[in-house]
Amino acid sequence: MLTFAPAYVPALYGKGESLYNQGKYNEAMKYYDKALELDPNYAGAWNGKGNILCCHGKYNEAMKCFDKSNIY
Repeated sequence: MLTFAPAYVPALYGKGESLYNQGKYNEAMKYYDKALELDPNYAGAWNGKGNILCCHGKYNEAMKCFDKSNIY
């Protein structure tokens, strides 16, 4: 992946959402992780990770992500 500045976080999250909506969960997770690497408090990326973990039946890990997202 390319090098990104913190200003790219919303774009990385958006790319992750697009991939998630296409069912490309592994690829989406990479973009959420990159967004969180640049901004560990980006709620949308935590929420996206939680959704993917739920899809894989990893509910305890998903709840940790949702807790970090401060959305729920």
